[in-house]
Amino acid sequence: MRSRPGGFTLIEVMVVLAIISVLLSLSVMALRVLPTRARMSGGVLELNAALSAARAHSLGRGVRTAVLIDTSEGAPGPDARIRFWTLVDPWFLLDESMAEHPRWRRPEDLLPPLPAPSGSTFRVLDSGQFGDAVQLATRGYRALARPSIQPSCGGASAPSVELSSGTTDGAWAFPPPFCQVPDDKPCTFCSQSGGTVRGAILFEPDGRVSLLDAEGREDVRGAGSIVFGGREENADVRALVLLGTGLFRSFDGHP
Repeated sequence: MRSRPGGFTLIEVMVVLAIISVLLSLSVMALRVLPTRARMSGGVLELNAALSAARAHSLGRGVRTAVLIDTSEGAPGPDARIRFWTLVDPWFLLDESMAEHPRWRRPEDLLPPLPAPSGSTFRVLDSGQFGDAVQLATRGYRALARPSIQPSCGGASAPSVELSSGTTDGAWAFPPPFCQVPDDKPCTFCSQSGGTVRGAILFEPDGRVSLLDAEGREDVRGAGSIVFGGREENADVRALVLLGTGLFRSFDGHP
């Protein structure tokens, strides 16, 4: 019997090279997607932490706190980033200040009106920003993720936002108690004033939460959602939903 000479045949080498090529292509695709997901997850987690801290400060100190959000949507330049700030509003005048300065872009632009002492400012407790790969989504969660109706939302005994706010908006895309949270826009309570889409979340000492647009007008529906996404086409999205009762939670979506 003739023994096979050592080494590999040309076909074997070509097969190995083809497998390596496929693996490298998959690795490059994963490396492009993972950083965006990580930045988006990190940004949403940091925003969640800021909301929790603002609510705890309001309840613990007996003062109103707020989280301002500037989505940078509409801002010139490719490096525009989503930013947020946590403020203390001891005079309960932030909404009036937003109405007087609708083109604000940072806390320093909002000056407390009378009867706050002359020269007063809203104290900034914390601030943060998302990575440059994350932006406000182009559409609402309902249109981007196209979620199926949550079965548990259809039952007569299912808890819903309607119990506390009376809203009938929403597509039942989120599970109870978020069934009727509005989800038709990227930020359902924000507005575009001064060039970018902005809004605020107020935490009252009695536990109530109000959602304001850029001009300080309250969303009477008592619930809202913000949807974040990547800059790539068909990128995953993440929705942050908020209730007037103080509950908030994030949900992932896949276009």
